[in-house]
Amino acid sequence: MIEDQIAALESILLGDSNVKARDWLNSAREQLMNAEDIGLELSSLSAMARRAVAPDVLLIDSDTQIAPASLPGISTWLLSEGVRVLLSLWATRFTDGSAAALISELYRSGDESERVAVVKGLFLLPSAATDLKPLALEAGRINSLTLFSALALNNSYPNLYYTDHEFNQLVLKSLFNMLPIQNVLGLTERGNPDLSRMCSDYVQERINAGRTVQTNIWLALTPCANAKGEEFINRYLDDEDSNHRYFCALALSVAQSISPALKIKLNQCNEKESDANVLSVLKLAVRAAG
Repeated sequence: MIEDQIAALESILLGDSNVKARDWLNSAREQLMNAEDIGLELSSLSAMARRAVAPDVLLIDSDTQIAPASLPGISTWLLSEGVRVLLSLWATRFTDGSAAALISELYRSGDESERVAVVKGLFLLPSAATDLKPLALEAGRINSLTLFSALALNNSYPNLYYTDHEFNQLVLKSLFNMLPIQNVLGLTERGNPDLSRMCSDYVQERINAGRTVQTNIWLALTPCANAKGEEFINRYLDDEDSNHRYFCALALSVAQSISPALKIKLNQCNEKESDANVLSVLKLAVRAAG
């Protein structure tokens, strides 16, 4: 599976869509293969990658390329990030030492843009589930919102390797920082009672403090909502903010089960909704609820 993913990344970067990046990468691969100190060589190449492949555009040009399904989130990568991830993957193949140690050193010695590339590519690296997990958890605790977002959004790593507790904390921190949790991969599948309860408590705290409630929180709260959570969903399905109505309906459209009371509410909302975007997901939710 991982070898297929790496092959897909190589195909994108070594194809004809960006000749400059392809030529530079071929040269960089030779340098890595022949390096006396592969860690030092990797660090040097990573540092120069951004300028070497400029302009730093999106790796996947939606007009000419389709992002491989085997590489979720890659459509958000910059060209330099894809290059840096591929350099790291090659280096782990050529090193005689620990791949995890090599990548950890690259992360610690790099600037923020290099660290972002390491974090985005973690799910492809050797020992991702074990030796590199401390690095992922560290990135999740850091104050840099740019680096945290690289881990939390459009990244397979948390979905693949985090425990429920770790995943829940990632989602809550994303909510606290007003990030679009709809881009947390695996959010619906990883839904669990603790996450739904924490989100319900958070909604109550925001209401008590007279603060606005994030409109996308329903995606995390709904899958295993308790009675209080269902009360909130029922309430915000009718909210004047169409974004609340949209995300409530979207969450219910993929819910594994819906209570009879919410089914009735969905049908009522479906009959009176005037916003076309909300109506489209309400119809899906009504159909899913049976």
